[in-house]
Amino acid sequence: MTLLNLVLLACTPHHADSANDDSAADADTDTDTDADTDTDTDTDTDTDTDTDTDTDTDTDTDTDTDTDTDTAATDDADGDGYAATDDCDDSDPSVYLPADELAGDLRSAFASFCEHRCERRLGGTLDLGGASDADVATLSCLTAVGGDLTVTSNPTVTKLDGLSALGSVGGVLRLEYNDALLSIAGLGALTSIGGEVSLYHNPALESLHGLEGLVALVGPVTIAEDDTLVDLSGLDSLATVDDYVDVSLNPGITSLAGLGNLSAVGSHLILTGDEGLVTLAGLDSLASVGGLVDIESNPSLADVDGLGGLVTVGGTVYLVDHPSLVDLSALGALESVGGLYLDTAPALPTLDGLQALVTIDGDLGVTSNDVLVSILELSALTAVTGQLDVHGNRRLCDEQVDTLLAQLTTSPTFVTHATNSGACP
Repeated sequence: MTLLNLVLLACTPHHADSANDDSAADADTDTDTDADTDTDTDTDTDTDTDTDTDTDTDTDTDTDTDTDTDTAATDDADGDGYAATDDCDDSDPSVYLPADELAGDLRSAFASFCEHRCERRLGGTLDLGGASDADVATLSCLTAVGGDLTVTSNPTVTKLDGLSALGSVGGVLRLEYNDALLSIAGLGALTSIGGEVSLYHNPALESLHGLEGLVALVGPVTIAEDDTLVDLSGLDSLATVDDYVDVSLNPGITSLAGLGNLSAVGSHLILTGDEGLVTLAGLDSLASVGGLVDIESNPSLADVDGLGGLVTVGGTVYLVDHPSLVDLSALGALESVGGLYLDTAPALPTLDGLQALVTIDGDLGVTSNDVLVSILELSALTAVTGQLDVHGNRRLCDEQVDTLLAQLTTSPTFVTHATNSGACP
């Protein structure tokens, strides 16, 4: 072997070691690269976390700010300077004051009563005697009157539309001598009246519509001299009246339609001088009257239909001066009265309809009925505690009075029967 070969042979292991060294170097490089990658990943994660945190904070802040701004914008919707919580109507800038009550009476300066108010009560009396339609129209906030409501001797007022929010009157409702009053429909919210209801001499009043909310009344009811009324429609809900009911001198009324729910009258029922009244239809629910029933001088009245439910009358029943009356048959349920007078019914032939009457706790009078031929229909009558007066019935056999007296178990205190000149069988 030559010297050159020995030298080459000695150098060969050194080259292998170098190759190994290069491989190790490569491995180190790879490791460093992985480490760099891990570091980058950690850094990215931290960055993402910080970004999420900032985003959440910004979102919360924006949401709170927007909510506060919207509330502030709607707190005074009508821009009148009063917050919604303090404003009686936040949709109308002309009204904003809270409900209150004005003490005392109101007789003038009506326009200022409701100024800037949605609701207001009056402690005393409301007197509209000097009011115009325009004045009444300004009272739209009025919800209650503690005293009386009066419209009297007013020549110009035609309607009460401004009182459409009025729910109660503590005293009387008096509408009297109002020549131009056409309508009371503006009282449609009224449900309570503490005293008398009087509609007297309103010659142009066309109906009682506006009183539909009245169910029970403690005071008397007077409807008189209202020339244009044809019936009592408008009182359709009225069930009881503790005092009297007086419907008189209304020439246009032909029936009592409108009183169909009236079941009890605590005092008197008065129906007098209604020239056009043909029938009592409309009183069909009436079962009791505590005082007298005075039906008098209604020249067109032909029957008493409408009184079919009447069972007891505490006072005297007067049927007087009815030239057209021919039929009492609707009184078939009547059992007890405090007295009974049938006078001047020249077309009435019999007392048919009174067969159930048992007790007259007072006087009985049957007088001046020109064609009356029979009183024997009083066959169930056992007591007359007052006077008995049967006279002036030109076609009545006087012996029928003796027959009636004979059947009574409680005799009258005084008896008169004369000039009953009809032929006897």
